Amino acid sequence: MVDSNAHFRAILGWWLGLPCADVAAGERCTQCGELLDAKGYHALTCRRGGDFIHRHTAIRNTLQQLMIRARMGPRTEQGLPDSTDRPGDLWLPTARPSFLDIAITHPQQPNYVHHHQSPLYAAETYAVTVKCTRYAEAVEGNGGVFIPMVAETFGGWCAQAQVQIAVVARAYAATCNCTLSTAFSIVRTHLSVTLQRYNAMALVRRLVPQGDATPVAGRDAQARRGPGRG
Repeated sequence: MVDSNAHFRAILGWWLGLPCADVAAGERCTQCGELLDAKGYHALTCRRGGDFIHRHTAIRNTLQQLMIRARMGPRTEQGLPDSTDRPGDLWLPTARPSFLDIAITHPQQPNYVHHHQSPLYAAETYAVTVKCTRYAEAVEGNGGVFIPMVAETFGGWCAQAQVQIAVVARAYAATCNCTLSTAFSIVRTHLSVTLQRYNAMALVRRLVPQGDATPVAGRDAQARRGPGRG
């Protein structure tokens, strides 16, 4: 049973670069059988067990709800005529219909990590070389606009996604009668909290032993404080 603070401790430790758990040499993921690492890289990139798709769906649903409040008329899972492809996780009825394709990528992947000095290299590269390459031409050929909405696990978004987030914030401000800065804060906060909540779930599910909801960083801190101290 996971206590109510386990997810917060897990994501905080991960952000600080601390070990998320005691992982014995050769210990394997309970979902896919691959080797685990104490820093949580595998937990956040594992495609087995549902966490990967649940995170994607949660981000889509959060963005959709923000767009609904902003009266932008979003629809989900829109495809193209005469095609089985569905490039539109979200679809907007703009002058040229907009197809928004959401993805999360990890900047510490081997093919990204050596470019760490380039801000948001992972998100930008995935947006251009994977998403745009796969869908942009077909969407534009059908009179639409393809918008890759790619975020990195730490929360940064690719350039095209940032532009779209600004569009949502402006519509939200106009509809909800709040300042643009407040709308930006609301939109970004909702997306960030959703992303990190589902990151935390993946970390805890794989790295926290049954019956012990405290990641190793939290257990070490408790040991230093001693019993009876908050």
